[in-house]
Amino acid sequence: MRSSWHALPSQIELPTRGMDELAELDIVEEFNGPQIVFATLDGDRLFGVAADEDESAERWVFAPVSKLEERALRAGIASPREALRKDSALIIDILRGRAGLRVVPVNGEELSDEELPTADARLDPYPSGQTVPVGRLRFVLDRIGGVKDGLPIAAVSDFLRDVQRYSNAVVAFVHSNLSREHGRFSDEIVAEATFSLHTAEAGSLSLDIAATNPQLSLAVIDHLRQATDAGESSQRLASIAVQTGARALRRYEDLLVTLERHELQFLAQSVSGSAFVSWTSASRFSAAMPEAVHRDVEPIVVRGFFRDFGRDRGEFVFIDAETEDVLEGAIGKSVLDENAPITVHETTRYIVMMDRQMVTTRGGKTVRRHVLSRIVEGESPADS
Repeated sequence: MRSSWHALPSQIELPTRGMDELAELDIVEEFNGPQIVFATLDGDRLFGVAADEDESAERWVFAPVSKLEERALRAGIASPREALRKDSALIIDILRGRAGLRVVPVNGEELSDEELPTADARLDPYPSGQTVPVGRLRFVLDRIGGVKDGLPIAAVSDFLRDVQRYSNAVVAFVHSNLSREHGRFSDEIVAEATFSLHTAEAGSLSLDIAATNPQLSLAVIDHLRQATDAGESSQRLASIAVQTGARALRRYEDLLVTLERHELQFLAQSVSGSAFVSWTSASRFSAAMPEAVHRDVEPIVVRGFFRDFGRDRGEFVFIDAETEDVLEGAIGKSVLDENAPITVHETTRYIVMMDRQMVTTRGGKTVRRHVLSRIVEGESPADS
């Protein structure tokens, strides 16, 4: 073999199994023979990639895949490298002359770069026949291994909650009329999402989310795809945080934690792109987040009233009407330049944008400061 394959117990004589035990072989890529296949062994559906060879055998890396993961791989969405990085992976030597198989269980996480596909490799997509309407987000949620009675209610509830928070965080950054869309999109997720169980696939659930403004779902899926493609790269995740804000990336982390906790994976689709996150990759992605997310600055949208607004001092005190939190800090230059009249009283409500700054002192104390960046609109009792 060209590679050292340190993970193999090379000094142990492995039993040989019959070639016919690798059943339902489906070749999806060939080059001087099969290179990428799907197959079934001992009742498990496997994904396999040719990795090495010598005069005695062809060496393959296989790993079990769910129906949803196979669908995402075939569609060119899921990463073959990620599919093989599982603790239940297998090294299978196909002996020359098709004399049989040597099957060795390995931890795919321990395989080297030379033994796995490149990070950006994808299968050539096949036409799935499923078109996602403009303005719609489609999430297919799958429990690893399948569950006869469908997904657990707690898992669906957590997933839906995190989709709401994630979508709101993305929209709050990318949409110009942010405060109106920020609230409306959350309501639409609850009111217009339709759930339907896949009767042919126990343990799966499809969730369609329709938004009145198609640009909202386009923004969400685009950011989701970028974050998923960034994977474990802290540097790439940090650049995404700069583009769309740390809050959006932090909500993506919430999604990953939910997937990991409930052993779930999901495929997200819209007309602008698709993203697939497996249960095994979720923990690795979220582990890269603390380094990547700039937690010192977070943009927030708050509804409430001013307790103080000192234009001459450049400082304000604002009360969040929902949480009753006291938010104080500096008035941003854009608000000072606008010089709009401000009413300091609890009867006049405002929707405002702020940058929340988390400043850590030399003594390790964390202090919250806010910069008022925009006053979106005001509302008095007479207006409501």
